[in-house]
Amino acid sequence: MRDSLRRIVAVALIIITLLLESFNFGIIAISKPRVLQNFIAESSWATSTQTVTPGEKLVPLVITLINEGPYDVQNVTFYPLNTTLFTFLNYQPVNISELGIGQSYSFTYLVNINSSDKLGTYKVPLRVFFNISNYGRYNETIFFPVVIDGYLNFSGALTFTSPVYPGEKDVVGVLTIINSGNVQASNVTVYLESTYPVNFLTRKAYIPFLGVGGSYQTEVVMNISDNATLGSYIIALRAEVYDKNFTVYTSLSLTGTINILASARTQGVIFPGSMNNELTLVLFNTGNAMISNVTVYPVSSYPFKFLINSISIPLIQGYGDYSVLIPFNVYPNASIGVYNVPFIISYLGTNRTVVVQLEVSSNVTIEGVILSANWVGPIPQPITYEAQAQVAIEYEGPVNELGFQAIIYLPRGFTNITGGNEIYLNGPSLPPGTYTTLSFTINVGSVLPGSYVFPITIKWIINENGVEVYYQQNSSFTLEVNGRTFFVIYSKTPSLYPNTLYNVTYTIFNQGSEEIYNVTINVIPETPGIQLISTTFRVPVLRMNSNYSFNVSLYIPPSLQGETIALEVLITYLNPEGISGQYYQTFYYYVPQINILSLPVYITFLNNSITLGKVEYNGLILKNIAGIPLYNVSVVLSSQELYINTTSYTISELTPGEEISIPVKIFTQVPGLVVVTTQVTYYTQ
Repeated sequence: MRDSLRRIVAVALIIITLLLESFNFGIIAISKPRVLQNFIAESSWATSTQTVTPGEKLVPLVITLINEGPYDVQNVTFYPLNTTLFTFLNYQPVNISELGIGQSYSFTYLVNINSSDKLGTYKVPLRVFFNISNYGRYNETIFFPVVIDGYLNFSGALTFTSPVYPGEKDVVGVLTIINSGNVQASNVTVYLESTYPVNFLTRKAYIPFLGVGGSYQTEVVMNISDNATLGSYIIALRAEVYDKNFTVYTSLSLTGTINILASARTQGVIFPGSMNNELTLVLFNTGNAMISNVTVYPVSSYPFKFLINSISIPLIQGYGDYSVLIPFNVYPNASIGVYNVPFIISYLGTNRTVVVQLEVSSNVTIEGVILSANWVGPIPQPITYEAQAQVAIEYEGPVNELGFQAIIYLPRGFTNITGGNEIYLNGPSLPPGTYTTLSFTINVGSVLPGSYVFPITIKWIINENGVEVYYQQNSSFTLEVNGRTFFVIYSKTPSLYPNTLYNVTYTIFNQGSEEIYNVTINVIPETPGIQLISTTFRVPVLRMNSNYSFNVSLYIPPSLQGETIALEVLITYLNPEGISGQYYQTFYYYVPQINILSLPVYITFLNNSITLGKVEYNGLILKNIAGIPLYNVSVVLSSQELYINTTSYTISELTPGEEISIPVKIFTQVPGLVVVTTQVTYYTQ
């Protein structure tokens, strides 16, 4: 029965199949197709330079997924697979509801770069899941490139606000670190490791951030080695950043110099047995670096007894000076003369001896000095009434005076306001070493323009055992009178040498507005020893704007070599009204020495321009031009027209070509040219 049914079913199926084929019906099978979807993944660093370096932390990495088709996709999920290049700090899959053809989507991961990575371009796998409408869900693994090409490089410099010298302690410098790499650096630690010639007291410096090409400055403290030499040095420091160490080469320059010179002056004149004298010791730092904690130790030795043992000086600036007052007594049995007095100067842990000169004089030397004299206001011309003038007088001691009287003797052509030829003035009490200025009024008569000498007598009043005693001193000063002269005299003079006969040509030019008559010219030697063959010349008339030349035969004896000689040309004449007049002009000539070496020390002032009536700071320049070392060089200055606060200096050594500058204070009330005389003593071994 069952077999019959099977046969019936089989036949039925065959019939049905045949019927279907005869009607041409087909059977359709629906299944999930294979597709080729194109995705591209890119990456970039979201930093200011778009670069990173191995070891860098907390770096934003942007991953971008791009759908290049041929299908629009839905429910997209992507995430990077594990890699040894970096560590993800916010690792997570990225979900996108839809990503059409040509569309992209970016996501930022925060990563730490492995410090052992090398520079280069790496491929990192990215897993992508997505749906295609009517087909189902697919996944692919693609790769995106990661570029690590950042590098760090540091350089540095140590600078100072003032020059630094060998042996200086607790020096504050400015450390500058520069990032010359192509990526920024953060949390940088710089370790300062001591090496010659620097011992760092600051051990490390922290830099929170350092951009590309940027710099960071911080103060550091250090000591400079005592045996360091001047020059530039390269100091290697160590910088730690991103778990890596970098060598930072830092430049440092030692340019500071220190050189101590000394000068001294006393208040008034010191004499045997004088008590409680005051010595002003001036220390000059001719170097460019300041020094601190300087101690001066006076050395008591015959004939001086210093009353203090030491003086502390907090600071002496470069090219600066510092003055200290030191009281002392003079032994009663002291001999009159000049003494070398040593002082020990202690600084930077070393001692140096400087020597100054002090003079012991007689205790009866009561005197002063004319510092300057000048007109108050414009320089007067001939026939000027009640012209105001003043004279500055300094009292040099050695004991306090009670006051003084001054008598000024007026030269011919000048009178006081009552017509007399003397002016009486009273001066105040002056301690030794101080000065006062006295004013007076005079009438300028019919005199020729030029310089005029005013003699002056000063009577100092001193208390000696309760009795007022007068000490008289004679001196003089010079004042100028302005105006245009009738004459100008020119001299054509060859080089003058001793034991030689010369012809000196003079030319007189009449620049006045009228003719002059009966002109007599006399040439008068003012220096003894000069011999003139012809001395008198006569001209009947010298018309205006005309000139007259004449020759004078001049013989200079050998005794005048090294001296300055003077010749006066005196002109007497009559004007058209028959009134006689006179004019003179003095000529000075230097006669060089023969076969004698010149002065081995060149001396000049730094600034040769002086403001009248004003105390100014200047520099005294000393230079060794002898070509050999000079030792214990002593320089003494003197001048009638110029006041100098310190007139004696002692330098222990001047090497060939060495030049030093000594600060001085100067003051004058004399217009025109002032003359300073120098006396130099020295040793060559």
